[in-house]
Order: sequence, then structure tokens, then C-alpha cells
Amino acid sequence: MNERNRSSRTNESEEQRQIRLEQQTKRSQANRTKKKLEKQNYKNIGAGQDSIRLPWPEPISRDLKDTRLQQFLEQMSMSKLAEATCAVCNIRTPAKDSKKIAISKIPNIHLLKVSEELKNLIKNASKNTAIFTGNDNDVQTTAHVKSIVYA
Repeated sequence: MNERNRSSRTNESEEQRQIRLEQQTKRSQANRTKKKLEKQNYKNIGAGQDSIRLPWPEPISRDLKDTRLQQFLEQMSMSKLAEATCAVCNIRTPAKDSKKIAISKIPNIHLLKVSEELKNLIKNASKNTAIFTGNDNDVQTTAHVKSIVYA
């Protein structure tokens, strides 16, 4: 197609060339005008749907940034993040959700006291903790190991 146009252009007179260039200029101008109108119509349609059309992304205001930063710092403060462990059930909970009660006000406090049997069991268990040496038949207690080390 381009070759055919070139060959026809070489045979055209100066007057025909001027006419062709004028027509081409008119078509280009018409296309530019059409694109401008389409763009303007698109903007008008957008404005009709939402009359407060702001550029996107809109910058965040300094006041909003400062407010959010202050809220974050308050929520991450040590007083907000502090935890307490329940003396009865041994569960950690946020300190703000915990309730402190004086020991004298706890009903049936004797139920929370550790029995002597349990105390002795804990002492003996910590003294005689089993040590596995790798062989299935070779299990020693810490008491046995201490007697070997200190002997």
C-alpha cells in the first residue's frame, strides 16, 4: 500500500501535492478536535456522576497523620500492653482485664495452698530427673549423676 502511494506521489503535480497535504492537515485537525471533545465529554460525565472528583491518590492530611500516630502510640504504650498472670489458673491476660484482690478477701484460701505431699513430690522430682544417654537401656537420674561427678 505504501509503495503504491509513493509511486502515485512521484507522478503527481505540485498542485495535486498541495491539495493532498491540505486534506491531510484537515483530517489531522479534525482528529485532534474529535479527541479533545471526547476527553472533555469524559470529564463532564465524570463530574456529573461525582461533582467532588478529587485527584487520586489524594495526599493524607498532616492532622490525620498526627491523630493516627498519637492513637497508635497510646495503644502500644506499656500500660496498654501490660500483662498479669492469674494466681489461681496461671493464665496470662492483659492487665487492664485483670482484677486485683487482696489475699485476705479470697474465700476458701486453703484450697489454693499447696499440700505437703505435692511439695515433697516436686522436690524429689527435681532431684531425680531422668537423663537419657542415648541407649534405650541406659537411663540415669540426676541424683546418680551428681554422686558420680562429686565423688
